[in-house]
Order: sequence, then structure tokens, then C-alpha cells
Amino acid sequence: EEDLPQLSRAELLALLAEMSRVQAIIQKEISECAHLVATQRNSDSMRRFSILEAHTIISQLKLPADPLEEYGLSEETFQSILMGYEDDADVIGSAQKALRPPGNGDKSAADLISVNKVVEIHELMVQEFKAVIDEFHSLSDKKRESLGKKGRETAAELLVSVAVEQKMQVRSEDVEQAVIAHEASLQYNTTFMKCSEELAGLMNDLMSIA
Repeated sequence: EEDLPQLSRAELLALLAEMSRVQAIIQKEISECAHLVATQRNSDSMRRFSILEAHTIISQLKLPADPLEEYGLSEETFQSILMGYEDDADVIGSAQKALRPPGNGDKSAADLISVNKVVEIHELMVQEFKAVIDEFHSLSDKKRESLGKKGRETAAELLVSVAVEQKMQVRSEDVEQAVIAHEASLQYNTTFMKCSEELAGLMNDLMSIA
């Protein structure tokens, strides 16, 4: 079994804080970019743009580097390190914040999104994500490699966010805010929970394609 890198508790908490900061910046930048693209394309055409076009747009945003790469850690190694702290409330709380930073949506806009609308949006997100994976499969090995792991993730997020705004007339950050507001109801909604699990599985599929 491979030895895990030595990371003190203080270093791990610092890493998680940096991950949370970076993820919040990335989400905000992608959301603003998605709004700009969706607005431009609505006045132009509804043609779905490609994952390579999305990656080019994302590259121009100059997003901050992935803190895991800065620490020389793979996602798998990082998860293994976290498992050693599963009984540490501070570490687990910080990890949850890093994975899901506080939403920056417009509360008044989010309040207009009903539970049923949230579910409908997530069904669309699953459909759009499947289209992204189908397209990624059709790329040559060279083009897939050019995207990189993080590039796949951010390009997919942009494509799905643009589709949601174009087809549902809601911004992705407001949807996230609505999910938080309706959390109590949504956790008992089988369709929403199925979509959430499916989206997580689809992201894993996208990241694991060779």
C-alpha cells in the first residue's frame, strides 16, 4: 500500500481553507461568464457550443490554480488523507465548505424558484451533462489530453450553466441559492436526490475517461 504524504492537521486545515477560497472564486467567475455567454448567444443563436469552445473561454478567465496541484496531491490521495480525520469535526466541516462554498446568488431571485422548478432544472442539468460526456467521447485522444482534468470539469460546468440560463431563464448561482433554501424539502424529493447522485456520477465518469 502506498504511503500517504505527511500532512499535519494544521497544514490540512490551511489547504482546505485555500481550496474553499479558490472554489468560491472559480464558481463566481464561471457563473458570471455563463451569464455573459448565455445573454450573447440568446441574441445570436441557440446553437450549443462545444466543450473545446467552452475550454477556450475558461482559459481566458485565468482562474486560480488547483491547491491540490500546488501541494502535489492527487484527488485520490487527498481523499485518503481526509479519511484519517473522519472523526474530526473541524476538518470535516472545512472539507464540506471547500467542496460546497457558500452560495453567491441573488436571494430575491432564488426565492422565486420553487421546489418543482429546482427539480426540473436538475433534470435538465443531467440531460446536458450526458451530452457533454457524449461529445467528450467523440474527441480525439490529443484533444482530450489538451483539456486536462480541471479543464474538463470547468468546461462542463460552463456548458451546463449556459444551458440552464438559456432554457430556464435562471442563473446557476441563483439555482444553488434556491437549493440551499429548499434543502429541507429537497432531501425527501426522490427525483432531486436521484438527479444529484446522477450528476455526481457523471462528473466522476467525465474525470475518469482516459
